[in-house]
Amino acid sequence: MVTSWGVRSSGRGGRECVGEHRRRMFVCSRFASRPAEGATRTGNNVTLRLGETAILRCYLEGHVGRVAWLNRSSIVFAGSDKWSSDPRVTLVGVAGGGEYSLRVAQLTPRDEGTYTCSVQTPSSGPHTTHYHLIVQVPPRITNISGDVTVNEGANVTISCWGMGQPEPSITWRHLSPAAKDDEYEGEFLEIEGISRDQAGEYQCSATNDIASTDTRKVRVTVNYPPSGLEVRSNGMLVGRLGSLRCEAAAVPLPSFLWFKENKRLQDGVSGVSIRTEGRRSTLSFHNVTELHYGNYTCQATNPLGLSTVSLLATRSHSPSYPTPIQAGDSYAQEDPSSNGHQSPARAVAGLVLVLAASAAFSFSAQ
Repeated sequence: MVTSWGVRSSGRGGRECVGEHRRRMFVCSRFASRPAEGATRTGNNVTLRLGETAILRCYLEGHVGRVAWLNRSSIVFAGSDKWSSDPRVTLVGVAGGGEYSLRVAQLTPRDEGTYTCSVQTPSSGPHTTHYHLIVQVPPRITNISGDVTVNEGANVTISCWGMGQPEPSITWRHLSPAAKDDEYEGEFLEIEGISRDQAGEYQCSATNDIASTDTRKVRVTVNYPPSGLEVRSNGMLVGRLGSLRCEAAAVPLPSFLWFKENKRLQDGVSGVSIRTEGRRSTLSFHNVTELHYGNYTCQATNPLGLSTVSLLATRSHSPSYPTPIQAGDSYAQEDPSSNGHQSPARAVAGLVLVLAASAAFSFSAQ
């Protein structure tokens, strides 16, 4: 069973900013008209993206005593005196022109917060304009589980964490042709009793609709003992080259041993060669003779267990042309002078491989 879950914090603000896009510079103009004396403007949500520039408008009316810009409780500008050491923050407006706006370039998440323009006049009380600046940040995966290797049947939990503004959603998908096209939402993906077909790559995606999705992958390897053991023959004939091929599914890859009549066969001994590649081992006969009749056993082993299968090679009649030999089948070459009757003297001795089911077994190591 596959489940997923995540942790979510409450969102902040929304896309309530009214902006004008001018060469990657955004100007909040919802309250572009000069406010009335003694007024306090609130609720101006300014939503821009990482790296963009914001201009927060503030206008002066009549004779002004003191003016200031504050970010939260810190003074940014007092009159024309800059208190902030950040070179990205500057004033916009001509002296005596009635404008006292704040410009913040190359926005970062640290710039988020409330900005206040405070204006005091001798004839009336202060009036203020508040802006809440929200900096949208593209999604980015900040932490993800490393690759995992487990034994079949174990429980697996992998995790993926992302950041962005708004906070991105996290989804998981199994990248396997045999997997269902399902997506699981949440930072944590849990797989109970994992099976071998659930191995492979799992892709984590972080999305918040601000920019392209960020993705990263985790590889899950599932170990299991050798299984599905099978042996095939190329239909070898006496006096010719022949081979037996043994294959097994296993993770990690199995090692193979070949036996004849319970005696282990060695590569390069008694006219045979053994070659193993991946999940396949091939036993080759350089010149098939009657001495090669008998019982053969292929054994596949890995740290989790082993599987064996035994094959009985017996004398029979086989055609001289290449035909795959099926278990239990026999073939004979027809003598043209025999009027259609089979001539035992001209039959070509071959090998027929009969699966000895009673000798095949598989078990898993504890």
